[in-house]
Parts: sequence; structure tokens; C-alpha cells
Amino acid sequence: MKKTGFTLLILFTGFYLLFLWVSDSADGPGVHEAQIHATSLGDEAEITVTDTIRVMTWNIAYGHGIGSDGVGYIPKDKTEYEERIQSMASLIRDSKADIVLIQEIDFHASRSHKMNQLHLLSSLTDLKYGAEAVSWDAGYVPFPYWPLRHQFGRTVSGGAVLSRFPIRDNEVMLHPKPETNPWYYNAFYLFRYSQTVTIIAGDRPFKVINNHLEAYNSENREEQAISLAALSTNDTGSDAPIIVIGGDMNTVPVQATRLSDFDDGYDDDYRGDRTMNILNNMPGFREIIPDSLYNSREEDFHTFPSTTPNRRLDYLFISDSLDVVNFRFFPTGDLSDHLPVMATIVWKP
Repeated sequence: MKKTGFTLLILFTGFYLLFLWVSDSADGPGVHEAQIHATSLGDEAEITVTDTIRVMTWNIAYGHGIGSDGVGYIPKDKTEYEERIQSMASLIRDSKADIVLIQEIDFHASRSHKMNQLHLLSSLTDLKYGAEAVSWDAGYVPFPYWPLRHQFGRTVSGGAVLSRFPIRDNEVMLHPKPETNPWYYNAFYLFRYSQTVTIIAGDRPFKVINNHLEAYNSENREEQAISLAALSTNDTGSDAPIIVIGGDMNTVPVQATRLSDFDDGYDDDYRGDRTMNILNNMPGFREIIPDSLYNSREEDFHTFPSTTPNRRLDYLFISDSLDVVNFRFFPTGDLSDHLPVMATIVWKP
């Protein structure tokens, strides 16, 4: 009897330790200091600083493209990932973006052959400064459920900011996971985040906030939007004002003509979702696409899915202290499942 009890104890302990190892070990909800990288310091005096800056947001889907979230997922070999990251770097380089807000980037993940995609993108572009936001750190992710050989496995992933200019600070707010998810599901589920990065361009410090909000639970997404809105106003007295809030908000504009029944394999339903109402009311910020323009050319601003876009999920909110000179939505095929969005902005005189 004692031997049986001891055996059960050993089995339970082993199972518990295995569960701790494979489940998400990222820091819990709240604000955390995070890592900053400079892949090639060089001579900062060579960096040209003007009143104009180009900011891009791009959910890169860790270089996988369509199917990255499990819908039709098929693993890719290392060479294909490297080629796709190189193509992304070429687009970023050719766009002359000064700052890129990135979502769904892998830092060390079996699914993308353990490459650090932040370091790789930085080394392939003129953006030598990077800040990471790890929001998913799991020893093993058992998804997609079948076949087993397609499962993600070891996953370290999240968001990042690439910058032409030095980065001073990097803080990551990990949002609470949906309470309606079973506990064992949340144990492996990623955190959503808002990443605040302080950048120094010449003698001008400023902040950008990179976001990836909840995709599958509208109530949780609205709570995250409320936290982000509070973050955007909790910056009085800072020497580095927030100038850009952007990312994959995982919801459509308030005036979107289609809210559900998308013919693309996803069952997304945005009816009743208040996320964009909350974000549109952040004091001191406005989205780069005016409502009147969106209403007249809605299809021009869709960003997902990338090969046949039918809705907009990706946004850039700009401080009222800057003017939007122009903006651009890039056609990229299936490099990612999202299209990149860039705005050229200038400080008001």
C-alpha cells in the first residue's frame, strides 16, 4: 500500500512538473520591464533626424503566412522561413520606415526553426535597435491538435518594435487572458499585450505603443482596449510623449459594412463589439484614416486576410501634436496573413 501511494505521488509530481514545463511561463498579467537590443551600434551621428517620421505596423505571422493560426496550417522548412523573413526585410527597407510595430514574431520557437526573427530582421534592415515583448513562452504548445507532427511545440513569441533611433525604455503590459477559457486552455494560451517603447530621435524623446489585442473573445478585447486607453492618458508630465498607438487590434472599424459571415474559413463575429468605440475615444489621438475616407473607399483599407482582404484589423492612432502627411497599405501576397500599414507623420510647427 505504501509502495502504491509512493508511486502515485511520484507520478503526480512528474505530471505536475511536466505541466509546469510545457505550459505558458511568460510573466503574469501586469507591466514588466523587457529587453532592448542593438544589433549593430555603429555611429549614431550618421542617423539623420528630421521632423518627419515613418511608422509601420505589421502582424508578420512569424513569417508563416496564411494558416499561421492553425486554420489550414502546414509546417514550412527553415529555408522557406528564412526566405520569407528576407522578403519582409526588403519591404521594410524599401518602405524607408523608421519604426516598425511588429506582432506575432518568434524569438525561439520550434515552428519557425528556433530563429530569432527580431535579430534577423534588424540585421537585414537599417533598423538596428529592437525591443521585444514576449507574450507566449511555453515549453510545448499542443496545437494544432492533429496531426501531432504539426503541433507548434516549444514556443517563445510575441511582439517587437524595430527602430532606426536608439531605444531608452521598454515596458510590456500583459493583459489578463479570457476568464471564460478553461484553466487548462489558458495554461497554454498566449497573453495579449501593449508594449510601450521610449525612443530617442536626436534630442527628441517620444513613446510608441505596440499592441496585439484578443482575437476570440470580444469582452476580453474590450477590457484590453479600456486598459490601453488608460495607458494612453497616464503619461502626463513625461519628457517623452506618446506619439503613436498601433498594432493588430483584432476588430473592425465602427462603420464596417460587414461584421460577420466572412467567407474565408474564420468564424469571426464583431457584432456588438465596442473595442473601436473605446479606442476612437482616446483623448489626443485619431486614427490615420478619417471616417469619411473609409466610408467612401472601405475595400482599399482592408488588411486581413492578406491574399483576399475583406476586413481591417490593423491600425495606427497618431497624436494630435502631429500631422499625417500620407499613409500606405502594402500588398504583400501571403508573406503574412495581415498586410502592413504605414503612415508618414510630422511634428506640427
